[in-house]
Amino acid sequence: MTGLGRTPETLRCRLRVRVPPPAVARTLGLKARERTVVVERLRALDGEPFCLMHNELPLSLVPDLAEEGLHEESLYRRLKVRYGLVPQRADEEVEARPATPVEKRALGPGASTVLVVRRHTWLADGRPLEVADMIASARRYRYRVGIVRDKKEGR
Repeated sequence: MTGLGRTPETLRCRLRVRVPPPAVARTLGLKARERTVVVERLRALDGEPFCLMHNELPLSLVPDLAEEGLHEESLYRRLKVRYGLVPQRADEEVEARPATPVEKRALGPGASTVLVVRRHTWLADGRPLEVADMIASARRYRYRVGIVRDKKEGR
């Protein structure tokens, strides 16, 4: 966002450790009772609330993240610098839906409809890194997709 002349910031950040629901555990390839770190943030652009972020990562990959926090640092930057974890691949699904009352309060006036971007991210070795939901006001968010033909596969 800074490359677009916008100033991103985190207005609220909460980190906690939990045993995830079974669906999240399966997605992250976790065994029963293995824990995750949940990172919940309210992000802003130029001081205006922009999106709610919910990232969930295996605790085994980021053992001290909940205690250390992010200190205004980007999550992906912290993953790279502190833990040597670099996302290699991600699948995303985008859905529009009515905002919940909590989302409306957090995202401000006009956030009656939100776009939810669900992401599943992997490391280069194929291990799952995270599952994430980004919830943004539909009137403030634009989702752009680039498509490139893969010459190796002849598609």
